[in-house]
Amino acid sequence: MNNFVKTISIVVVVISLLSACSRAPQRSKETEELLIYSLLIKQACKEKTEWSLPPTFILSEEYYDSSFRDESIFRAEPSIKQETINDYHRAIVEKQILDPSLISNDPTCEFITSDKVDVLVNEDANWFNTHMLISFSRIGFDKKLSQAIVVRQYACGGECAGNDLYILVRENDLWSIKIILSGWRS
Repeated sequence: MNNFVKTISIVVVVISLLSACSRAPQRSKETEELLIYSLLIKQACKEKTEWSLPPTFILSEEYYDSSFRDESIFRAEPSIKQETINDYHRAIVEKQILDPSLISNDPTCEFITSDKVDVLVNEDANWFNTHMLISFSRIGFDKKLSQAIVVRQYACGGECAGNDLYILVRENDLWSIKIILSGWRS
């Protein structure tokens, strides 16, 4: 009987270990944010060929956007969860700081602080008309970290600006853009 109990105990331990090893690792919100920002920054750097100006990212930017209404988001993407939208609204009032290493391997893009933009514009009034400035809002997630909402805002001169809302989904541990809603344009 004693050997039987030992055998059962060993089987339970082995099954527990196998079960723990087979579970997908829990990822944090910070990890998901980095993955999404990396995806969107790579996309924006590729757009350089479509624009006449090279993208320049603002490293730190106060950001609030109220141009996207919940109804328009639900109309464009009915599968979006209310909790994702709620988290987005909560997140966008916070200051966003992007990590410069997100584009360290791409010579077509560079990070720049909003303070540095002010200095460059003061030195050369035309600077703003020869560079594209792109910033991103904070990201809103659902509780499972499987849906996300983020806004990209851009400015490319005194009369060229706009924003887009991105709805992303995570499938098989990869984020992809499900839909892009165009916002305001000037």
